[in-house]
Amino acid sequence: MRPRPSTRGTPSRSTFCNASDSAGYTVATDISGQTMGSVVSTLQSDTLANTSNNGVPTATLLSALGSATFPTGSTLRTRTGITLTHPIFISNLQTDARPVAEATLEQTIAARPAAGVNLPASGTSLSLGLGSGNFKNLRVAFPGVTSPTAGTVQYYECDLDNTLNNPVNCVGTQTGTYAISTKGGVRVMRFAGHAPTVMNNTRAYVEVKDAPNLVSGSRVYVAREPNASLEENRTLSKRLNPTAWAAMKQQLGL
Repeated sequence: MRPRPSTRGTPSRSTFCNASDSAGYTVATDISGQTMGSVVSTLQSDTLANTSNNGVPTATLLSALGSATFPTGSTLRTRTGITLTHPIFISNLQTDARPVAEATLEQTIAARPAAGVNLPASGTSLSLGLGSGNFKNLRVAFPGVTSPTAGTVQYYECDLDNTLNNPVNCVGTQTGTYAISTKGGVRVMRFAGHAPTVMNNTRAYVEVKDAPNLVSGSRVYVAREPNASLEENRTLSKRLNPTAWAAMKQQLGL
């Protein structure tokens, strides 16, 4: 397992797998003397910090807590974090691989000309995942190359059946661009100019070359990159400090 370097301070910073950087800070609120039941009820109803058991019945828990209060030194720690950079990842080495004939990004581009798309069939277009809905497929084809690392694209949106595997009824939508860059020694082709999708990530295509235990030579894979929006990269959590938690456990007989 790779080390996870981190720093102390406000904000603190950490790096995971040399690819994902995050920062965050913690604010402590004194809850000494407050009833345990009232704090539990407030925590459970907080829709921003509680995403796991909001709305779950708590009558039995509140009955066990009774009128017990938190002792001196009890705090509620509110942790706010944000992911600054994300890794690009391949979900499945088998299903996410392009055909062997597409060993480079240039070969993938050449195999997907916009001129080969005969609507409403998907033709030579390339999938970019879900589109404007859960049964819509965003696709792309390449009308032209403007430089060794950039060019224009045509986007399409198709209907999907219940298996999410068969695109039909495709229509042309926006035009946009692609750009090829290198990240971590891997060539990455990203796309710009299409409408927002229902996914929490965007699709890219990556050219992996001579990676140990992965591929000999070159191979192109579809990859995922989490969206960069603040809403999807911010986290909020609230936790009892050890003093408060020890008192609650004792009250519950844990």
